[in-house]
Amino acid sequence: MLRLLSLALVLMAVASCATMVTHETAVNSLSGARTCCGSVAQFGYGQLGESEGVSFKLDEASDAFSFPSGKSYFKAFRLPQKAPPYRIKITSFALGEHIDKAHIFYPQVALLDERFAIIRQSAPGDFSLMKVAPGETWGLPVKIEGYAVVDDPRARYFLVFTTRELMSDTSPYETLRVKPIILPGVVTAIPTHKEKIFIPHSPFGLLQLKITGATGPD
Repeated sequence: MLRLLSLALVLMAVASCATMVTHETAVNSLSGARTCCGSVAQFGYGQLGESEGVSFKLDEASDAFSFPSGKSYFKAFRLPQKAPPYRIKITSFALGEHIDKAHIFYPQVALLDERFAIIRQSAPGDFSLMKVAPGETWGLPVKIEGYAVVDDPRARYFLVFTTRELMSDTSPYETLRVKPIILPGVVTAIPTHKEKIFIPHSPFGLLQLKITGATGPD
């Protein structure tokens, strides 16, 4: 419980400025970003802990690289010395001032061997848009979540990035519209109708990784 609380506090601190960034700002930032490295082997690989999760931003301060699937900001990790199989839970939270202006990083993840060759990559269907749990985030009620299975003993590294194709897409989300009601001494609101909006996928992200069991609940 203490670890989860600490991770939540870190996530809130990381999110303090990121949530207000617009989708246009994120797209323009990536367009002008320089690639950091000549190859995947030159990335800076942080350590992914076995028992504690990690939260991080992807934005103009992050490294960018021109992958075969397109230029992307990314984060690279060394996997823990943990015997497979196990899973890595990937959560990406929506950014933006409010839900109508939200944008969200749709992840592509990859497992690499000791020579930095790709063993496996995720498919778009490995992730889905969903509502956040109460108290899980700071305002916007949307996240993308999924799992990467680590079941190959050759796996040494883990990459989080996105693709040109994913960034050209959107995710549908149904939101409840409300109407303000002003009464003497009080202002309230009543729900009026549901509306489907389409959240664009973003070069920027606010993400969380956590190692979990091979199957079953987290």
